[in-house]
Amino acid sequence: MLARLFSNLGLVKECLGDYNKALELLNRSISICKQHDIYEQLSRGYISIASLYEKRGDYNDAIRHYNLAIESASKISFLFINSN
Repeated sequence: MLARLFSNLGLVKECLGDYNKALELLNRSISICKQHDIYEQLSRGYISIASLYEKRGDYNDAIRHYNLAIESASKISFLFINSN
């Protein structure tokens, strides 16, 4: 829940145009997700950061974070398949 809270706060800051604070909050969310293997929220966090970088015109970082989102999402499928 804390990871989602930081992510939502980051999205609010992004909407308000405070991109630096948004990145800080989104990265806090990602850190929590990594510590607790919360891959679904981790993937969402990477997508949010990628989108933010894309808005800023920083396409290399956007692509890097989209790829991290794909990598995280693949772990969700792996865990689901192995749990059945």
